[in-house]
Amino acid sequence: MHVLNCLIVEDEPLAARVIADYVAHMPELKLTGICEDVHTASKKLEEGKTELIFLDINLPKINGMEFIKAMDKKCHIILTTAYHQYALEGFELDVVDYLLKPISWERFMKAVNKVLEYQKLLSPKNSTDQTAIGHMFVRAEGRMEKVLFDEILFVESHQNYVSIHTAGRKIITYSSLKNIEALLPAIRFVKVQKSFIVAIDKINSLQGGNISIGGTSIPISRKLKDEIRNKVLAKSK
Repeated sequence: MHVLNCLIVEDEPLAARVIADYVAHMPELKLTGICEDVHTASKKLEEGKTELIFLDINLPKINGMEFIKAMDKKCHIILTTAYHQYALEGFELDVVDYLLKPISWERFMKAVNKVLEYQKLLSPKNSTDQTAIGHMFVRAEGRMEKVLFDEILFVESHQNYVSIHTAGRKIITYSSLKNIEALLPAIRFVKVQKSFIVAIDKINSLQGGNISIGGTSIPISRKLKDEIRNKVLAKSK
């Protein structure tokens, strides 16, 4: 069993103790530190051991949202706050879950289990196996749905869910684009902007700053335009 190293970033001592106690009761987690501000947390992240962060939003000087935007290291993030109005922005930043204080043990476990499930899906062995057999599984409508790579046209990120578009259906899964991207073989799919991943061999045309695929026109990020064009041309050779 892989144990996730986790960090608590929280300036309220009571809230930090509650989360630390919950962590201590989960054998899948190991607490590596408690930080009261993002400056201390940044130094801790430089050690390279943190895989999961329980992050408060209302922190001194720099809030949790700004911290996520500035982070270089990719970690699973579970937001903790007393204010529900940040939920939408949190999911747009690819956080795994959003816990409202006071945090119950049941709700904490549910959030951590999401991380553990994602970790399992993103493991190198699992990704290799899925690429070899040509499909992935995503959670949709309360069940694990099989999605063939050959059928996918493009994947679109929304506020707190992702839609996977095929020629005949649209599959909705409450995940992040980052997690879905990790399940897709990079040789066959490319991220064209922050909200879209497309199947390279399903692209009908490239014109100006747009891709046409399955009757849908998708704008390409200016920064990625040359890279995407090269990938499409290389695939066609």
